[in-house]
Amino acid sequence: MVGPSPTALRNVWPQWQAYSVLPSRVVTTLTRCPSGMPFGGRPHPVPGVIQAEAFDVGGPGIAYMDGSAANEGGQLRPDDAVDIEPTTDDGGEYNVGWIFPGEWLTYTVSVAEAGSYDIFARVASPGPGGIFTLTVDRVAVPGTFQVPATGGWQQWQTIQGPRVELTSGVHQLRLDMRSAGVAGGAIGNINFFSLAPAGR
Repeated sequence: MVGPSPTALRNVWPQWQAYSVLPSRVVTTLTRCPSGMPFGGRPHPVPGVIQAEAFDVGGPGIAYMDGSAANEGGQLRPDDAVDIEPTTDDGGEYNVGWIFPGEWLTYTVSVAEAGSYDIFARVASPGPGGIFTLTVDRVAVPGTFQVPATGGWQQWQTIQGPRVELTSGVHQLRLDMRSAGVAGGAIGNINFFSLAPAGR
């Protein structure tokens, strides 16, 4: 994918909501966004599945916070420090790994219809994992995601997190890594998360 550099995006993010990457140009819209640009140019649709590696563009402190200086997995987004590796799980080429407390990832989403949404995450950990939480537009959502022992870093299980009320329109979701698990202090691996109308 060819697009603006992270430095260029950091300079313009307060003015622009989204960009669409086309073969020879970048198209922008004049709506403010609370964080970086959505990965791929368009907010992730809700309801829907959001790949963990498709966090916003904008660099550290804007789109993510990562404790390491490099992408430990070396995949997909080498200029970002978030650690991305190939996954053997169905429904995704990559997962985010090497996740530790204090790190976070943001995702710009577009909610089609206001209502209650259940949130699920696809996770893996060889032993009991850690805890992560969700904020919406910088407001904490009560409840947590507790990563269980799934049997390995590539042995995947779907867990359910908190239920959240969302209005229609564009929002920023943020996954906050809170407490360590027993496997080297890591939270666990995340392949994707999804939002579905409550009870469906």
